[in-house]
Amino acid sequence: MNSSNILKAHVVEAAIRRQAVTVVLIVTAFAATVTAIKTNGDWAFFVRMSKAFTNENGLRVFAVHRDIQTGPISLLLFRVLSLGPLDSVLMNSLVFGSLGCLAGALLVSARRAALPPSQVGPLGRLDLEAVACCGMLMFWWSFLKACGHLDDAVVLVVAAAAVALLSRAKRLAPAVMIGLALAVKPWAFFLVPLTLDPETVGLRRWRYPLISVSIGAALWAPFLIADRGTLDGFRPTVRLAPDSVLRLFGFHSSDLPPALRIAQLLLAFAVAAIATTNGRPAAALLGGFGVRLALDPATWSYYTPGIIVAAVAWDLCESRRRIPWATIIASCCLAPPWVVAADHDRVRLRLLLCVAAVSVAVLPRGLFVLRRSPADDPALERDPDAHERAGGAKERAVEAAR
Repeated sequence: MNSSNILKAHVVEAAIRRQAVTVVLIVTAFAATVTAIKTNGDWAFFVRMSKAFTNENGLRVFAVHRDIQTGPISLLLFRVLSLGPLDSVLMNSLVFGSLGCLAGALLVSARRAALPPSQVGPLGRLDLEAVACCGMLMFWWSFLKACGHLDDAVVLVVAAAAVALLSRAKRLAPAVMIGLALAVKPWAFFLVPLTLDPETVGLRRWRYPLISVSIGAALWAPFLIADRGTLDGFRPTVRLAPDSVLRLFGFHSSDLPPALRIAQLLLAFAVAAIATTNGRPAAALLGGFGVRLALDPATWSYYTPGIIVAAVAWDLCESRRRIPWATIIASCCLAPPWVVAADHDRVRLRLLLCVAAVSVAVLPRGLFVLRRSPADDPALERDPDAHERAGGAKERAVEAAR
């Protein structure tokens, strides 16, 4: 390769790096803007509970305060962020914004590992679909900040990291992270099957999920030993929201079964296990969150980022369309009350999304994984191997320059 081509390759690489840095700066600025809302929601409550944990109640904190609905690691995080200079609106916004950007970056990296080079294009190329998905993700991520739910944000980052690592066939690290997430937020239980190994049989298939369960059990054991009333915290008292899907099945606030939360987690676990057995962790995430939304009495706005993260994961890792339809549909079906005012309309939209999410997870892959056709990419239509050759030429140019 002559010197002019090598120089051209270096120029292209520099332009790509500048483009990537620009995108990162734009997304970071957007994240800081949308999360700089001075509404802290339940933040003050969690800080009080964290002080009760480190002071008067200790290991009995979950038995004494049965509606905490979080884990011991979360309480420690809230305690740290309530100390001195860390307890500020700016730091709060930086923490939530950074977690949102990290979740988006992890899902984009999962996309590059999951798709063939001919469909991803040269490394570093601006991916408009990924940028659009991350933009929608950051919009919904702001509701976590508004509600003060750092624990949910941390678990969603763990879910995104698990998808990214599993796309590279790494299971031990996500198994450990999911085990820690069980002590951040109990609903992370349905993430446990994500590390199932579909290429093995018998108990060996479950060795990584068992690692997650063992870590989670070890972290919760001191609290259960200190007071068995800790278990009552897994069955919190929740008011049935007017736009909850459960209302379509005739439930009312007075007749919600105490074991509803346990049934919700077990069914989400089963759906995630089915999808993971078929080698589809992103679909498992989508199906699990679909079950959670369908069977939860509450419809708090901080629930929405979970299924948005799952939809983004599916759009970037399993769908082959340039338009992120799953993320768009999820955003529309979970429109807030100031967009869709009638409760019965929001219930029907929520049910539609939940049914679609679970169907994606449990039905055969070919029904939903739409491979990109030449019509979606003019370059592929002219030359199906164009992107792959371009990526190979660039790698050869860089190697020759060395």
